Amino acid sequence: MGTHGTCKARIIVAGVLLLLVAVTVLTLAACGGSSTTAPSPSAAPSQAAVTVAPSPTWTPTMSPAPIPVVKPGQKPPSFSELKAMFAYDKTEPFALREIPNLEQTEDGVTYRVVTFQSGGELASGFLALPKGDGPFPVVVTAPGLGEGGDTSQGSFFVPQGYALLALDEPSLAFSLADAQGAIANYVEYGVQERRALDLLATMPEIDARRIGFMGFSNGAIVGALLAGVDERVKAYVLKGVPLLDDEEFKDVAPGKAAWERYVAQMAVLDLAAYVGHNKGAAFLFVNGDRDFRAMRSGTALMAVAPKPRDWYVFPGSHRGPETVAIGRKMDKYCLDWMVKQL
Repeated sequence: MGTHGTCKARIIVAGVLLLLVAVTVLTLAACGGSSTTAPSPSAAPSQAAVTVAPSPTWTPTMSPAPIPVVKPGQKPPSFSELKAMFAYDKTEPFALREIPNLEQTEDGVTYRVVTFQSGGELASGFLALPKGDGPFPVVVTAPGLGEGGDTSQGSFFVPQGYALLALDEPSLAFSLADAQGAIANYVEYGVQERRALDLLATMPEIDARRIGFMGFSNGAIVGALLAGVDERVKAYVLKGVPLLDDEEFKDVAPGKAAWERYVAQMAVLDLAAYVGHNKGAAFLFVNGDRDFRAMRSGTALMAVAPKPRDWYVFPGSHRGPETVAIGRKMDKYCLDWMVKQL
C-alpha cells in the first residue's frame, strides 16, 4: 500500500470516528483515548445520522450466557461453559452502512469505512479491497489497546491481492478489582469479531473460505479467544500476546486476597485452553526477544496450538520493532506465511 496509502487509510478511519462521535462517545478505556471533536464539515449531517445509528427496532431473542464465577481453589469450568459465553443472537440485523463520501480509491485499492451492529452496539472499521473483482481472501486485524485508528497493521497484505478488514476496538476497561467486568468486555470483543466473520460471508467481494487473522497485544488476546470458539479463521498471526494474570500486576492489586480472587476468576480466559481447543487453523506467534511477558505467554500457547505452528522472534520489546528495517522484515515473514496458509 505504501506510506501514502497508509496515511490515506488513517485519514479515512479518522473521518468515521469524527462521525461516530456525533451519536456516541467511543471510549478506549485503559488507554485513556476518547474523541470529543465535532464531525467533519464535509460530511452531510443527515447522511451521518442515518449511517451510524444502530437499528432501533431489533429486539434480542436470546440472553447472553452468564460468566462463570471461579473462586480461589476451584477448578475452572468446562470448556463448553466457556464457549457458551461467546454465543450470540444471529437474528440481529447487521445494519451495515458504508459512508460514501469517505470511500476513496488509490492505486486501484478501494477503502470503505463501514459500521455494523453487534449486540445492539455499533462496531466500526474500514475495509480495503485490492485491484480486481474478487472474491478476495481476507485478513481481519485487531489492534492493541488504544490503537483502533492505526491502519498500518496489515496494510502490506492489500497489494498482494488480500482484502483487509481493520476493526476498531470496542470500549474496554480493566480493573484488578473487577475481573468479571474485564471478562465481559473480552466476551463483547470476541462476539464482535464473530459478527465480523458473519458479515464477511455476505460480501460477494470476499472469499469467506480463506480468512486470516492478525492481532497485536490486546488484539492478539482476542484472536486467541476467537480461535477456541470459532472455526472459520484458517490462519492466525498473534503478535505479543500478553499474560492476563501476570505477577507484574500483583503489586497493583488491593491486597493478597483481592489478587487471588482476580487470578482465580481470570482462569475463565485461560488463553491456552482456547487455542488448545482449535482443530483446524495454523498459528504464527510473533514476539520481541525483550518482551518477556509475551514470550512466556507465547511459549504456553505454542505448546498447545495445533500444527502447523511457527514462531518468529525479532530483537525488540512489546511495542517493537524498534527500526523500520526490522518491521519490513517481519511484515514480509508474516505475509509469506499467511500466503502459504490461505
